[in-house]
Amino acid sequence: MENINETLIHAARNGDTNLVRDCIEAGANIHFKDEYVVTALHWVAERGHIEVIKLLISASANIEIQDNRGYTVLHFAAFQGHFEFIKLLLSTGANIEARDKYGITAFHFAAKKGHIEVIKLLLSAGANIEIQDNYGVTALHDAAERGHIEVIKLLLSAGANIDIIQDNDGDTALHYAAMEGHIEVIKFLLSAGANIEIQDKNGYTVFHFAAKKGHIEVIKLLLSEGVNIDIQTNNGYTVLHFAAYNGHIEVIKLLLSAGANIEIQDNVGNTALRHAITEGHVEIIKLLSTDATTIRVNKKLRIK
Repeated sequence: MENINETLIHAARNGDTNLVRDCIEAGANIHFKDEYVVTALHWVAERGHIEVIKLLISASANIEIQDNRGYTVLHFAAFQGHFEFIKLLLSTGANIEARDKYGITAFHFAAKKGHIEVIKLLLSAGANIEIQDNYGVTALHDAAERGHIEVIKLLLSAGANIDIIQDNDGDTALHYAAMEGHIEVIKFLLSAGANIEIQDKNGYTVFHFAAKKGHIEVIKLLLSEGVNIDIQTNNGYTVLHFAAYNGHIEVIKLLLSAGANIEIQDNVGNTALRHAITEGHVEIIKLLSTDATTIRVNKKLRIK
C-alpha cells in the first residue's frame, strides 16, 4: 500500500490540487523523493501544474531543491517551456542561474528547446546571456546545435558575441551549426559576421566539421563563400582527408572539382588516398587513385 508521501507525488504529477492539499494537511513530506529521485515540485514543474506549485510554495516548499542530476524546479519548467509557471517561480525568487551537475542553467534549456518567449522572459529577469556550462557551452551554442534560427537572432540582438564565445574546445556557434548541417543557421551566422576561418583548439574550422559529417550542401555554401579548401587541422588533416576517412564519396567529388590538393599529407604522412585505403572505402580508393595517377602523369609530362 502506498504511503502518504508517494500519494503526494502521484497527486502532484497528475495535477490533483485537492489531493495534494489533503496530503500536506496529513503531514506528507513535500520534499520526499520518489524512485526517480525527484520531488512533487519537480513533477509539477515538468507537467506545468501552476495551481499545485502555488499550493506547494504556500506550504514552504524549497523551490531550489535539486534532483540527482542537479535540476531545480526552474530547470524542469524551462525545459518544457511553461511560461506562466516560470513567471511565478521568478516572482518567488527562484535562482535564475542555478546550475545542474554539468553547469547547465534554465537559460541553456530554453535555448536548447527553442522556447523563445521563455528566453525573452529570462533575459528580462536578468539571465546572463553568455553564461557557460562546465564545457563552455552557451545558449548560443545550444541554439545553433539544434538549428533554432529565431533564437539565434534573438540572442545576437540581445548582445551575444558571435565569435568570441567559444566552448572549452574553442568551438563557436558556427562550428556547432556545421556539425549538425544546419545550413540556414550557417547562412545567417555568416551574414551576421561570423568568422568562417576560425579554428578551434584542435585546428578545426566549420569546413572540417562539415566534411567530417558529409554535409554536402554546407560544403557547397562554404566553398561559395571562399573558404580555404586546403586548410589543415593541428594534426594536418584537410577536408579531403576527413571525407576520405569517413567514406563521403560525393563530398570528395565536389572537393576535387573545386581544386582540393590530393597530395597533401597529414602529420604522419598520410594522404586522403591512404585514409581511404585504411578504412576500406573501395569506390573512393578508385576515385582518388585515378586522380592521383593523372596528377603524376601530368607532372611527368609537365602538363598543367
